[in-house]
Amino acid sequence: MATELGQLGTSNYVLTRSSPSFDPQVGAVWEMEYVGSRDAIRIASVGWLQSGGKVRIDESGPLSTAVVVFSGARNPSDPTAPISNEQPTDRYELRSDRVEVSLFDLPGVVAEASAYSAAFGEGATPSLYRSQIEEAARSGTALPFWTAQFPLAAKLLARLSVGQDTFPTTRLNLLRVRSFTTSYNQQARLDPIPPIYSTSSLVSLFALPTTVAAWLPADPPAPPGTAWGWLTTDNSFSYQPKLNLIEQSTAWAFAAWDTELYPRV
Repeated sequence: MATELGQLGTSNYVLTRSSPSFDPQVGAVWEMEYVGSRDAIRIASVGWLQSGGKVRIDESGPLSTAVVVFSGARNPSDPTAPISNEQPTDRYELRSDRVEVSLFDLPGVVAEASAYSAAFGEGATPSLYRSQIEEAARSGTALPFWTAQFPLAAKLLARLSVGQDTFPTTRLNLLRVRSFTTSYNQQARLDPIPPIYSTSSLVSLFALPTTVAAWLPADPPAPPGTAWGWLTTDNSFSYQPKLNLIEQSTAWAFAAWDTELYPRV
């Protein structure tokens, strides 16, 4: 290497070390070391940065040294080459958490409230069905409609009368962790007001794998003014300069969301 360095001109540099390794989060990693004139290293660093590399330059000696780190889905024969069609690395998790949900959001109760509305006609809305049950529980009176036709109303009245208005259940949360370099040209943007994605929209718009799509549940009946769907509850980014790596964590929660607050997709 001494001969090569001795022959370097003001516009030349040489590769003195190439150290491949593997990181379980980002895959293959290459650390390249270059030695050359100050101007040559500075000019070359522009191309390395544009190719998605992380560059560190030392100009303390007679020759400059640059350590460049490349990672991700690159050509192993030439990791310094720009990524023309980078494919991000995705990891999916389906989690559940415990939530308290109104008794009136039970699918059977939602269906009975719709039947009540159909049976009594104009003005007999699902909201009136609920308010009559709640008022009977507060006042300790009987329901103003025939409970044999609406058996769940009587059960709701009994539970509300002893102070129970919710029930515990689980809520599904889908998490996607995506890793890519700064050269990736399809980086997501944050929505100021996240929409409600139907299951089919979520699968289509985010190109979910078939295996992940098969995890997702069918939509149950929704209470009035709501729609079952997936709402973005987390969309955060982290950046690792040493690896030139961005990690995006996106989470969607499956529930009956208020359609007056969130747009539907």
